Amino acid sequence: MRKTDLPGSAELRRLYVDEGLSCQAIGEQFGCQATTVGKRLRKHGIPRRRTGPLSGDQHPQWRGGVTISNGYVMRYAPNHPHARRVHKSGGYVQEHRLVMEEHLGRLLLPGEVVHHKDSDRANNAIDNLELYSENSEHLKHELTGKCPRWTEAGKRRIQDGIRRSAERRRIEMPPIDDVRAWYVTHKMSLEAIGKKIGCSHDVVGNYLRQHGVTIRGCAHPKHDIPEPDVLRELYESKTPNEICEQLGFGLGVLYHWLKKYKIPLRHRRRESKPNTRPRSTRGAQAS
Repeated sequence: MRKTDLPGSAELRRLYVDEGLSCQAIGEQFGCQATTVGKRLRKHGIPRRRTGPLSGDQHPQWRGGVTISNGYVMRYAPNHPHARRVHKSGGYVQEHRLVMEEHLGRLLLPGEVVHHKDSDRANNAIDNLELYSENSEHLKHELTGKCPRWTEAGKRRIQDGIRRSAERRRIEMPPIDDVRAWYVTHKMSLEAIGKKIGCSHDVVGNYLRQHGVTIRGCAHPKHDIPEPDVLRELYESKTPNEICEQLGFGLGVLYHWLKKYKIPLRHRRRESKPNTRPRSTRGAQAS
């Protein structure tokens, strides 16, 4: 493999960085491939330039950094903190905002709005621009006294949407005597009545309150818990499942009252089962 005699780091940096020669040009000068020059640049820690056309005024299709987007004049300002992408290219800012910033001597806040007095988005003369602190003030000034030019078809669609929304919200409640009987006599819950009518339990509750019906509380049912000494004796003589079956509540209620009465909990122990497997006689036969 032939060894390429490329210059050292200082000379290579001068050719590539200062004079702006490409890797292809340096390779042709020293008789090697562009990839070899690129590897030598990385070895010496010299940052590579991007491939392809350069950005900004060094691009072959540079048109002065001005473009039009949605009627607004956009200027190329890649270092601006509020620059954005336009037509798949980044670094553009609306010209009327740049003009206002230059006039005020400061950057505009993201919420501030620059208004065109003559409604011409391309007329960015400072006399034609007006600054608003927020968009609500801009819309208040812009829409005051103006009526939207709705078409007849558009008006009909709006009215149809309003009517459909009102029909969805309107609920035909049954007579209060029926709802009161379901809730008071038959002990139905608000959720069950709501499913029967086709509404939420809040609507049912409000309907009953409006007619003077007291809503039941949602507290948990009370249990007949024995005294601490009695519960301690039961716990020492019976298993938790047997206690729950006798008193008629669950394990959660039992352990809650055991902790409340400060009765020490015992650890669960597995009952030892007798070994019923036959003893091996292999050793005895061998002897």
